[in-house]
Amino acid sequence: MEKLYFKNIIKTEEYQDIVQSINSRQTVLLHDCTEEALLLIASVISTVENRQMIILTADDVKAYKLYHTASLLTENAYHLRSKQSTLYGVDALSRENMNSRLAVLDRIVNEENIIVIASIEAYTNILMDKKSYQKLAFDVDVDMAFDIQDISRKLTEMGYSNVSFIEGKGQYTIRGGIVDIFSPYHENPCRIELFDNEIDSLRIFDPKTQRSIENVKNYRVIPCCEILLSPDQAEAVRIKMEDSIESRLTSIAKLDDKRTMEENLRKLGEKAGEALRNGDYMYNIEFFSPYLPIKTYNAGDYLKSNAVVVLYESNAIRESRKGSYDDFIMKFTELYGSGQVISEQEQIFKDYDQSVSNIKTRLSLLLYNNSLKNNINFHPDKLISIRSREANQYYAKILDLARDINRFKYNGYKVYLELGSVETANRIQESLKEANCDVALAFQSKSELLSGQAAIITGHAEKGIDFPDLKLILLTEKDIIGSKIRRKKASKKHKASKIDTFTDLKPGDYVVHEHHGIGIYKSIEKIEVKGIQKDYLAIHYRGGDKLFVPVDQMDLIQKYIGSESIRPKINKMTGPEWFKAKARAQRAIDDMAEELIELYSKRQNSKGFSFSQDNEWQRGFENAFPYQETEDQLRCIDEIKEDMMRPVPMDRLLCGDVGFGKTEVALRAIFKAVMDGKQAVILVPTTILAQQHFNNMVERFKQYPVKIEMLSRFRTPARQKNIIENLNKGLIDVVVGTHKLLSKEVKYKNLGLL
Repeated sequence: MEKLYFKNIIKTEEYQDIVQSINSRQTVLLHDCTEEALLLIASVISTVENRQMIILTADDVKAYKLYHTASLLTENAYHLRSKQSTLYGVDALSRENMNSRLAVLDRIVNEENIIVIASIEAYTNILMDKKSYQKLAFDVDVDMAFDIQDISRKLTEMGYSNVSFIEGKGQYTIRGGIVDIFSPYHENPCRIELFDNEIDSLRIFDPKTQRSIENVKNYRVIPCCEILLSPDQAEAVRIKMEDSIESRLTSIAKLDDKRTMEENLRKLGEKAGEALRNGDYMYNIEFFSPYLPIKTYNAGDYLKSNAVVVLYESNAIRESRKGSYDDFIMKFTELYGSGQVISEQEQIFKDYDQSVSNIKTRLSLLLYNNSLKNNINFHPDKLISIRSREANQYYAKILDLARDINRFKYNGYKVYLELGSVETANRIQESLKEANCDVALAFQSKSELLSGQAAIITGHAEKGIDFPDLKLILLTEKDIIGSKIRRKKASKKHKASKIDTFTDLKPGDYVVHEHHGIGIYKSIEKIEVKGIQKDYLAIHYRGGDKLFVPVDQMDLIQKYIGSESIRPKINKMTGPEWFKAKARAQRAIDDMAEELIELYSKRQNSKGFSFSQDNEWQRGFENAFPYQETEDQLRCIDEIKEDMMRPVPMDRLLCGDVGFGKTEVALRAIFKAVMDGKQAVILVPTTILAQQHFNNMVERFKQYPVKIEMLSRFRTPARQKNIIENLNKGLIDVVVGTHKLLSKEVKYKNLGLL
């Protein structure tokens, strides 16, 4: 979506210089601009010039950080993840990264004008030919002709597994006239209901409950992996690897300490052969890449011919790639010496020059350095400065904001205020009007601002940007009132220790199986079933029982998360022990639920104090917190505030480990209570803890007229008496102490929060 201030940017001389240089395939070095300014310029180029953009970073951490910022500027930003380690021929790796990559790659192949942020590692991961990908991917549309046999064959060619019940991406099932497909492109599978050879309906459904979510008109089906081999090609790879292994075995035949190496080399050959026969090679294709009979490509080859590549600190990318190569060679040498890899596999890693070779030959290039530096591999044809800096932070101080906006307008600036909702926009506009600052609402406007004008628009940009040379400034909701950008809701997960890959487990770990109870994880074992070998997790139970769980059913087990000092009782697989334990737990839950229902029924019928909405002081207090809150902290803060604003008494348990920010959550609730003229009490078990909390509160509340005291044996009897008297008179807002706070002699003037 094109934002209003995009029109101001495209009219600047600097932007026109960038576009002209890109069109003439000149290498441009952007400097003197912030990260946010770079991402904003990239958003404008992608949207206005109809170009794909890919921003390359030194590592995945930086790539994700830039993606997070870009996603708040534009809906067309995507993160291309990198794959996992490639020197181990295991097939039990998590497939989440691959599924995410495939969804982004499909958008690139379909020539959507998107911004992709990726590490150099993710950019370099090998892919099939773009034309081959385009031939495989297809859309299922309502009313189209649909031949079940042809679709089944094609899905198998695309790497999908034919299963009896869909549990994850990359699977399909056929039951009479119903076909279920779970494409990596989508978050949920699709149920295709047929009438003869025509599609009667397409329905997205929840794979866990099997319930329909919505009817759709089409469903995108994409390949399940980035390189697919025919049976003949897979056999050719197996033969080449086998020949290399035999050659290596011959070369070490005369060594004295060859036994371990020989065993490892034979295991390597067996495992590689199995993966190539049953299709598991696709999840770690780089491991087999030196032997592939086809040419491979990378993400740059999928981009449109007029795409623009941005190297974010190109020297840092080069150094990162060199460091990764050194680590790779060190690990390769170790594994080669023990017979776990073969010589050709040294070619798996692509160095920096190999990684960026197609950038030099076919793609437009932008270099980004925040300062002028010598770029070792790419020498810029043009230097363009887009001077920018972060906007000021106002922490809900409307008078300061109004003063600065009026000053900007007087100096000929175009001032945009980007706020998260219409309600917030209306509130801010009214507050500014009261402070003698006129700002227009421009939700539906299609005309950009002129010099000396200010307007409010809606959006979710996180950090404001000041372009002093362009006389353009963007102020965000976070800049103005400090409210945090709304995060996307994460899918709900069980509050247990989820196991994503087999590497999360160590032999000897206690695990809990949903149907069989507590056991001990021992190892991964290869087991052949119906002629196909797969990896299974071996779990041992009491009495010598063993359970083998397929690695693709790891969601049935979780790590045991009880007390580390107490060993859990191991269950028997046979007998009713585990079921009885679950039944007892269920009964206890039911009993507790009855008690809670009775308690909360009484509480709901009681009258409590309804605290008011957050004011400017509350927002300022919260934004003075020097650390980034966690998602759990923000969720708990919002829930507690909602409880406090209801006309019934609040009763809430805040639970968390040491150091996870419980105190800050409590302090914000206390501040809210004090803002409404109520007293707040913090009851702690020890005098040491009372002193710690007292010191912390004095520091946090120092900018506000809040009277804080501590009642403990650290105070003299005379001081304690004085504190108790002041509590009774309402002269103390917040008090922290031990059990003495509950004694009969302590009375409160207007207690609102404990």
